[in-house]
Amino acid sequence: METKIESIRYLEEFIEFCQSDLKNPSSIGKEKWIKSLTTLLYPYFFVRNVLESTDKDWLEILSVQQELLDFLNWVTDHLEEERELHFMAPSVFAWAGGKRANSVFSQSPSTARWFLEKKLQIRYVSGSGKQEPKPPGPPWGVVNFFEALKGFPTSSLSRCPHCGKVFFNPTKRKKVYCSSLCQNTAGVQRLRKKRKK
Repeated sequence: METKIESIRYLEEFIEFCQSDLKNPSSIGKEKWIKSLTTLLYPYFFVRNVLESTDKDWLEILSVQQELLDFLNWVTDHLEEERELHFMAPSVFAWAGGKRANSVFSQSPSTARWFLEKKLQIRYVSGSGKQEPKPPGPPWGVVNFFEALKGFPTSSLSRCPHCGKVFFNPTKRKKVYCSSLCQNTAGVQRLRKKRKK
């Protein structure tokens, strides 16, 4: 990503794509999401002609979406730890663990090279250096996702305690909920519980 604004826009669109309900979109909706995914994962994924896309193409989109969502959830659930993700295109994306102010997503060259397969293989290494069981390989496009995250604090990626969705907060201001709607609804629920006691 060339600018911070482009990175923020990319991250928000990536997270929105991962968490959107794409089961029964209109033909216009399909066209929009296919173009969006092609942009998000370029050059790792594309549909040649969006207007002529088939049901088979759409099933592939749904499959990629699920893999991206699973990966996004995994990353969000492991932000408190120290992690290194070794990509075959020789680079390592890492975070120092915890949500300290100085804990940021970083990228460095990798000495590890893995054989190319259909999907990107990522090696998760815990802080102790112990190799974990091989995880499912996410689509190649997560390289773009981490390129966009580079330099942002780990605290910028969070899960809303009300709706459970992952959201990106590029500001320094602490944000617990993904939206004012979730914040207000959670507040009303807390107030009702308090009154019942």
